[in-house]
Amino acid sequence: MRDQIYPEIKKEMEHHSAAIGALAIPSPPAHLTALEPVDLLVLVFSKEAKPAEKAAVYCSRSWRVKTVWVSLSHAFASIIADEHPDLVEWILNGEILYDPERKVKELTHIVRQFPTEYRMKKMCIELCGLLDGYQRSRWHLKLGEGMDAYYFIQEMLRRWGRLAVMEAGEFPRQDLWNQVRQLHPGIHKWYQELASGGESPEQRIRLVLLAVEYAVLSKLEWYGRYVLNLLHQQKGMWSLRELNQQIGSEGLVVDLSLLVEEMVKRSLVEEITLQQDRMSEQRYRLMTFGVRGAKGS
Repeated sequence: MRDQIYPEIKKEMEHHSAAIGALAIPSPPAHLTALEPVDLLVLVFSKEAKPAEKAAVYCSRSWRVKTVWVSLSHAFASIIADEHPDLVEWILNGEILYDPERKVKELTHIVRQFPTEYRMKKMCIELCGLLDGYQRSRWHLKLGEGMDAYYFIQEMLRRWGRLAVMEAGEFPRQDLWNQVRQLHPGIHKWYQELASGGESPEQRIRLVLLAVEYAVLSKLEWYGRYVLNLLHQQKGMWSLRELNQQIGSEGLVVDLSLLVEEMVKRSLVEEITLQQDRMSEQRYRLMTFGVRGAKGS
């Protein structure tokens, strides 16, 4: 049956002007198809920024087939920014059905091989999210808003887990905590401690915050090396806007302000204030003595 259906779908893609590639995922698990049982999931990549087609389910030769359309540019951005967790699983479980320009092969290579360039960028983005959760949790804790602090500490722990998985060279997946338990059981223990430890919720939050300060922020130079490499490769001073634009060159929206601020505190980056008329602007450059391991591999 597969030998009949696949060529039919491929032929359909060849005649669809918006289709730039397609992946086939046979017998996909229910959690990959929104709990809708199908025999075949077809992920179609569109050259359009907003595909006219979204999703459809139909029957072909007694097979129940679901097609899902996604913009190729959005797919590249979302797998780095973790905006579409299902997409990573589809790519990992799929086989290339149609790829005239080899764009799908490039995308699958990023997820399956996780090249250093993309791993560095993704770690940097996760670090920014972790710093945001860290600051928000501390703030809510200070105001006595325990439930809000707990929410953000959970998000921060997830970011920490994702950083540990990436540091081990793997791409974070939907079963993140299974990955973390195997690769870094210490972080998984903190996750369990937060959920069911013997201390009060407030004490558990404070303990996790201390653990993050020690284990993550002390490795700021490693997790944030994408930004440090930018500063190293192009000498001179950068504005925060320029750094945000550089990391967001593939359609990503990232705010590096907390990360750069932390790098300044730790003397990794120097902040320079430029005065122009009545306006001043903060610009940043790598400290003159260099950064240990900034080039990385």
